Amino acid sequence: QSDVGTMSMVVDMPFPPSMPTLAQHWILNSDYEINGAVDLARLIQIAPDLVQMQDQVQLTSGQAKLVAVQRRTDPVNAPTSHFQLSLGGLQANMRGTNMRWDQALEATVDLKPGPGGQPSFKTNCISEFCTIRGQGDLVQGQMAGSCDLDKMQQRLSQWFALPVERLTGSAECQVAWKQDETNRLL
Repeated sequence: QSDVGTMSMVVDMPFPPSMPTLAQHWILNSDYEINGAVDLARLIQIAPDLVQMQDQVQLTSGQAKLVAVQRRTDPVNAPTSHFQLSLGGLQANMRGTNMRWDQALEATVDLKPGPGGQPSFKTNCISEFCTIRGQGDLVQGQMAGSCDLDKMQQRLSQWFALPVERLTGSAECQVAWKQDETNRLL
């Protein structure tokens, strides 16, 4: 625990641990659970240059949370993993007016053993102005995302001093892959 947040860890792993790779996304022979939270209002009080707020905006509360979990299901297959990042509960005072942003960002990635031991994933990232979803494995999968840059600039500039003057437009992306019988990705 510190002045700006808390972190707890329960870890069961060999030392030194093996580092994850693309084909092996887990730390071998290990279980862990890491939970952390940062009090954003306190962080900005202590280090105001770390996150530049708009003039006249005083953040009064808000939290960034991180969860990382890996559990072994058996000694042969890949473990299951869950990662989550959330930003929310933002409250601020701007010239006597209260502002609120309950769920600014929620992002999750889940990894688990799939058929034949191949790791599979599912990911989801949601905010008011951006959505990314995906699922699959190294053999076959898909991801799709969209972002409204106008809305992003409008919402973020209410709270933060942005390094750009104007963002406009939108972006969409869809990606799919499938490995054929010759081990080529299509």
